[in-house]
Amino acid sequence: MRPKYYKATAMDRIRIPVPPNDILEMHRNARIDNYSKEIEQKLKDDLSLMKLNRYPDVDLLYDKLSELHSIPNDNFLITSGIDGGIKTVFEMCTEPNSNIICLTPTYGMYYVYSQAYETNMIEVKSKEHSLSVDLDELLEAIDDTIDVIFIPNPHVPVEHIFSLDDIGKIIQKARESDALVFMDEAYYMFGAPTAIDLVSTYDNLVVARTFSKGMGLPAIRLGYLISNPDFIKFLETKRFAHETNSLTIDIAIWAIEHMDIFEEYIDEVCSTRDWLISELHAKGYKTHGDKSNTILIDLGSKEKADFITDELKREDIWVRGYLPSPVETYILVTVGERTTVEKFYSKLLSSSLS
Repeated sequence: MRPKYYKATAMDRIRIPVPPNDILEMHRNARIDNYSKEIEQKLKDDLSLMKLNRYPDVDLLYDKLSELHSIPNDNFLITSGIDGGIKTVFEMCTEPNSNIICLTPTYGMYYVYSQAYETNMIEVKSKEHSLSVDLDELLEAIDDTIDVIFIPNPHVPVEHIFSLDDIGKIIQKARESDALVFMDEAYYMFGAPTAIDLVSTYDNLVVARTFSKGMGLPAIRLGYLISNPDFIKFLETKRFAHETNSLTIDIAIWAIEHMDIFEEYIDEVCSTRDWLISELHAKGYKTHGDKSNTILIDLGSKEKADFITDELKREDIWVRGYLPSPVETYILVTVGERTTVEKFYSKLLSSSLS
C-alpha cells in the first residue's frame, strides 16, 4: 500500500532518447544543423558568467520580449518551452472531468497532460485524404461544456494552417461558450500567420511561443505565453519564484538582439524546404506541408514508411516514421540547410531504399 501523500494518479512516462552527436536528427522538428564556430565564439564572448552568484533578473527578458513584439510586459508569462505553457493552462484552467478540444494527431504532451490532469479530450481528427481540419466540425464541437481548445497553428505533424479569419471564428465561438483558446505557434516563423495581434481584441485567447523551433534553441528550454494582463496575472499565481535561470535569460536576450542570424537560417530552411518538395515531386513522391520546418513524404504504404525509417536510422539519419492515422504511410522530415538535407535525399533515393 502506498503512503497517503501519493495523491495523484500515476501514469507511465518515457524520456525520449538523445542520439549521439554524429546522428543527423531529422525527427524532432528542431534545428538540425550545428551553429558555426564563429557564432559559438561570439556567443561565448558576449555572455558573462559573473552573475552566477546572484538570482536571475527575469525582468530583463520580459523587457526584451516586450520590445521585440511591441507589447507591454504584463501581457507575457515566461515558461519552460511551450510545454511549460501547456502544463500551466491545464493546471489553472481545467479540473478532473473538464472537457478540452484537441486537433489530432498532435504533440504528445497534449495527451500526457490531458491524462495527468484527468480531463476528457474531445478529438477533432484530421481528414484522411486532404490531411486538413474541418473548420465547421471544429466549430460544432465547441459548446458550453468545453473549457479549453488547443489549436497548434501550423498543426504538426499533420500540417493544417488556419487563416486569421478562421482563427477569429474559433475564438468568437469559444467566447460565446466561455472557453479559452490556446494558440500553439511553435512553427509560425516558417510561414504561418500569427494570432498575436488578436490578443488585444479577445480576452479568451492565449498565444504560445518557443525558442525551440524558429530560433533553433531547444536546449535552453524557453517559451512564453501572450495574453491579456488579467489572464496572465491569473496564470502567474502558481509560477516558480524565478521563471527561468540566468544562463537561459542571457542566451535568449542575445538571440533577440541577433535576430538576423536566426532569420537568415529560417530563410535557408524555407528555401531548402521548397527545393526538396520540388525534387520529390519530380521523382513521383507525394508530399504535404509547406509552412513549417517539416515535410511529410508519402511512401505509399505503412510498411514501406516504417521500413525506410529503420533503414535511414541504420545510416545514422533519424526521421519520424511509425506515424499514426491518417499519416501512417508518411515519414516526417525536419528541414535544415541545403547541404545537410541533400545527404538525406541521397540516402532516400539510394538503391537499398528504392
